[in-house]
Amino acid sequence: RVAKQIIITGHASRNENAKFDLNLERYGFADTNGNITIRAASNNSVLTVLTAPGYSLEANYGFSANGKYFCAIYLNEHEGQSFWVWDVDTQKPVVRISRQANDTNLMNFTPAGEFSPDSRLLASSGWDGTITIYELASGKEIKRLPGKRTFDHLTFSPANDRLACSRKDDS
Repeated sequence: RVAKQIIITGHASRNENAKFDLNLERYGFADTNGNITIRAASNNSVLTVLTAPGYSLEANYGFSANGKYFCAIYLNEHEGQSFWVWDVDTQKPVVRISRQANDTNLMNFTPAGEFSPDSRLLASSGWDGTITIYELASGKEIKRLPGKRTFDHLTFSPANDRLACSRKDDS
């Protein structure tokens, strides 16, 4: 049984990129310019717009558990991939992670990103196997875990004291 049904209308060709907060009260949606519009799910009214950095949107990750942050990945021919996390209330980026455009290892790789359950941290995987953990309130890197393989899925434990990492190919 569906407790709540929300129908999104009026968004050209990118409905697959709509990401809802955990309470299904808001959703973030990328327009053709890469701007993320946060709308009220109840009536589709615009709550805020997170301005794109001028790059093309590659992936739309969505809201942190508490709805305070929103994450997306952009692609720019000069800078490569840029992982952006905004504070939804202030509309300001708090974390920006860039990966170099001239690195051939970036081909067909979308980094994993995961918010911690308490929305304090963001874990990001890199093509080189490095996992970096950021504190979102300060935007600072707090831990770098070197590795030898790429991961496309990260999951924090409920207590934020462990991080599970996996790959689609099960290796």
